[in-house]
Amino acid sequence: MVLFASSTQVTGEEWYRFPDGHGYRVREGHEIVARMHYLNPSDAPLAIAPTYEWFTIDEAKLVHELGPFAWVYSNFEIPPQAELTVTGDCRLPVDHPMHVVTALPHMHELGRALDAAYVGGRFDGQKFLDSPGYDPDRGVLVQYEPAIDLSDATGIRFSCTWKNTHDKTIVEGIGDNEMCIVFGYAWPADRSFSALAGKDSCLMVPAPAPP
Repeated sequence: MVLFASSTQVTGEEWYRFPDGHGYRVREGHEIVARMHYLNPSDAPLAIAPTYEWFTIDEAKLVHELGPFAWVYSNFEIPPQAELTVTGDCRLPVDHPMHVVTALPHMHELGRALDAAYVGGRFDGQKFLDSPGYDPDRGVLVQYEPAIDLSDATGIRFSCTWKNTHDKTIVEGIGDNEMCIVFGYAWPADRSFSALAGKDSCLMVPAPAPP
């Protein structure tokens, strides 16, 4: 299980708070591990000292326990000095009362857009996420009140657009390379579906059941 925190698209502080009555359960015996990667563009060493604070809620006030999800588009190549858009078309299982509470787009500095839309149902084709994908000054975290209800949809479609300003091919990865991910939380916790998409394919799986 993953507890998503700060994104690479924020300069300074980031405050991540779920709506009232929503919470992510850190179970007995679990621990929180912070994993961060940095790129130092200078010739001098940098002293990095991130600070995190965690806040709990009263169990009696919990209305919706959240589960994490990640929608990932993988295996792409952006030609030199070119623009590329990739789209993942993902079909949800029949039993999918998934309600999206937060969405955290993740792209690097070549990102120009990241959006997500309903597939099927009464909102077919409508976007519920329309993000620049990369905006360190304002951040790209989106919170929904009320939650995005996907129970009437047959699936989701998400797209990433990049503009490659380099004289080399950009692939999935770190450094100068790129990513196309939507991190988020949804309820019910066991119906929070992640997706791994590529050209002409998408696999969706629910969050694992608690131990």
